[in-house]
Amino acid sequence: MWGNSLILTPAIAVGTACKKRHVSHESDGLKTYIEYCGQSGACANNYQGSWCAIQARPGKHYYGRGWFQLSWPCNYHAAGQALGADLLGNPDLVAQSDRLACATALWFWNANGMAGPAQQGNFAATTRIINGALECGQSYQQNRINHYQKVRRCFGLGEETNNLWC
Repeated sequence: MWGNSLILTPAIAVGTACKKRHVSHESDGLKTYIEYCGQSGACANNYQGSWCAIQARPGKHYYGRGWFQLSWPCNYHAAGQALGADLLGNPDLVAQSDRLACATALWFWNANGMAGPAQQGNFAATTRIINGALECGQSYQQNRINHYQKVRRCFGLGEETNNLWC
């Protein structure tokens, strides 16, 4: 049925399992393209700061949206530049389009070099890239790890014991 058309090397399988788990975690199983605290307004003014020359636009909010919950003005600007959309001026576009919800996650994955650590089985490094201090070392990181192990099993990979916690 599949023939030779689908070849998953162990590195590709591990990287794919990692990406799949992060997408599922960040979007609550693709149930939402908008961070829950953004929906309620609880974090409407979070993520307004900047580490680059790009500043938040007045009246716009840069909480998480899309498959990876893209956040911060610098990320919205850079992703928008790469994808040909004014995401800094209209961050809601990420949540309004399946294409942009996916494309911003793929942009983030590539722009931040996540394939390398993912294919090496360094799940902790990929979690750190996505959420850094917001999640690393927190008890709720266990949920992300548990589901990563489950996805690995779906790909016929054994459970990982190294580089899980950041």
